[in-house]
Amino acid sequence: MHQRVLDTQRTQYEPLHPELLRSRHNVAVCRLRLGELEAVQSELTALREAYREAGLASTEGAELCDAALGEVRNRMGLHREALAVVLEREEQRARAGRRDPVGEWRLAAVRAHALEALGEFEAALVQAERALAATRLALPPENPDLAEVQMQVARLCARLGRGTRAAELSELALADARGYFARCAMTLSISEAEATQVHWSRLVSDGLALLELTGGGSQEDAAAAQAFELVESARAIGVALLACSHSPASQEIEPLRRKLRSQAREVVRLAAAGESAAALEQAMAAKERTERELRAALSASAGDRLADLQPSVAAVQRELAKDEALVAYWRFDRRDPTSPVSTPREPRLLAFVVRAGQPVSRLDLGLLQPITAAAEAWRRAILQGRSDPDAEERRCGEALRRLVVDPLAESIGTASRVRVALDDVLHLIPLDALPVGDRRLGDRWHMVLSPAGARGAARLPAKESPIGALVAVGGVDYEPEAEEGPAVEARESLETAGRPGGAFEGLRFPRLEGTTAEVEALAALLRTLRPGEPASRAAPTSVILLSGRSATRSALASAAAGAGVLHVATHGFFLERSEDPSGARTGTAARLAERSPLALCGLALAGSNSTSADRRAEGMITAEELATLDLSRCRLVVLSACDTNLGTLSAGQGVASFQKALHAAGAATVVTSLWKVSDETTRGLMLSFYRRVWFEGLSPEEALWRAKSERVAGRSPVRDWAGWVLSRR
Repeated sequence: MHQRVLDTQRTQYEPLHPELLRSRHNVAVCRLRLGELEAVQSELTALREAYREAGLASTEGAELCDAALGEVRNRMGLHREALAVVLEREEQRARAGRRDPVGEWRLAAVRAHALEALGEFEAALVQAERALAATRLALPPENPDLAEVQMQVARLCARLGRGTRAAELSELALADARGYFARCAMTLSISEAEATQVHWSRLVSDGLALLELTGGGSQEDAAAAQAFELVESARAIGVALLACSHSPASQEIEPLRRKLRSQAREVVRLAAAGESAAALEQAMAAKERTERELRAALSASAGDRLADLQPSVAAVQRELAKDEALVAYWRFDRRDPTSPVSTPREPRLLAFVVRAGQPVSRLDLGLLQPITAAAEAWRRAILQGRSDPDAEERRCGEALRRLVVDPLAESIGTASRVRVALDDVLHLIPLDALPVGDRRLGDRWHMVLSPAGARGAARLPAKESPIGALVAVGGVDYEPEAEEGPAVEARESLETAGRPGGAFEGLRFPRLEGTTAEVEALAALLRTLRPGEPASRAAPTSVILLSGRSATRSALASAAAGAGVLHVATHGFFLERSEDPSGARTGTAARLAERSPLALCGLALAGSNSTSADRRAEGMITAEELATLDLSRCRLVVLSACDTNLGTLSAGQGVASFQKALHAAGAATVVTSLWKVSDETTRGLMLSFYRRVWFEGLSPEEALWRAKSERVAGRSPVRDWAGWVLSRR
């Protein structure tokens, strides 16, 4: 966006115009955040000369340029060069008598980083304290930049043995960070939240490193609790809609929901048609404005639920039963607070275990890279396995279990139910299928995924009201009224997503013959339930089948509002970001990834194979649109589609996927798949699952595991049953 502004201004202004110089600075700062250090240093050096040539060397813009150049040189390890830039600028400020706190803060912070890297810790602390004083004048409380400066001072104090001051500032920084997370969660749009995940992840990682440094010894339990609360406050941003989107309908909220749904649809239409970047930008900006309005309206009606965004250990423990444990995984990009600021971060995986009446356990599971390699190896072994038991699958599964589960066993103790918040690569594997001897982890613990982390520890209250309709989608006719050529596998042409023809150009979906029989079998199963039987309270009261050409996006959106159970058997899709050979992001899919990430994945419905961009868009519903539906009455959503649990890995937040979107829409329980399973196998497992929910009155999580266990007993390959995962908000 800044680049487009700059390109426009270059046609309107002379090269040394102040507005043009400011836009050049904005582009450079954005590229700095992307890590393009060499290019940014060159641009800022040239920009510095431009300010001088224009006679603007003493302006605020020139000062910010020098501060940014100093930051770049620090990151490049050119610390003396960074100091030279800052000292020259501070001499100019002194001669001009400038005392503004913003310039003071930025220059002092750069100077502190350079001195710290050069080993001059006392001098660095003096400058960091100076930066902190200026920051407190320049910024409001709970600002992330203020938290970062507090962390910098705390780190230097700890390094110099001033533990009391370090601990004091760590507490302030972490409190400010948690307040910032809560405020962001209630005000930012989904796309804005996704865009700032890297910043949040860095803040959390630095906070966790400070806690390691200042919270050991007798304070170890308190430090673990603090670390858990910090992590879960940050996780709450990614699931903030779960905290406030289930408010009762109101005259203010419902029109905003409808408007947002319409605008999300317009974004998809423009993306499918390959419209200009300007048109797509305008549509996404309008959608984000409405999303912020809706978030503000929901926040105002959320009441005491705002406290969920800053969860406390005590509150989580009160919600856990004696036989329950909460396990929260978190990617930790660690950097030793006593190491130079140029030291690369070290991705690790943490796990927190919370149980009622016990201290929080914080476990460092080690470097993320070997965990990622083990997870990917097990997934490959599952998908290639031809029998059960399969020696390679078990070997790989046991290796992964030793890394991510076995270290937690002592802390989980005698708990029989485990709620799990996943992060990073763990989103792509079925934990309950990990081998334990000749059995599986799901035999030891009833496991439920909880995208909301600590918020998901709360058990859902029993619902005595009748369940609404079973809305079942299957046997979808993906073709338009006239056949347009043979269908091919849906994921075959994903690399065409960046072409001018549109984000969804090249996607074609083959007919799923078995899905008609699947949804008809579910309807038939439901009709065998006798009214008045105790189990009937767990079953829907009616059936709505959407198949063939009637399985449209509008029909699904309309029927979903009254659904008690929503079962969708169709193709899922996920568009990758397209890149040109130079590595620059290009194309409509890349723009969606940056501004509307949940628009990258969706479900194929009637007419999705149309050659008309508008009709093709009408034949799809994206995860972003699903999030705008009203599923507050829906107890269970099952996406019986391939790859419906995939999504973009977001720093600190996990997967932006169907699971997240459906919970945001209000669905209580969601079942999604990690990989494609044959139609016949899927139908058998689903019938077994629903029979246990509707006829036996089992909870969905217990019913799903028993349906899986049938396949285990029948020696079905792991790939045929393990890919189904269940989450609860």
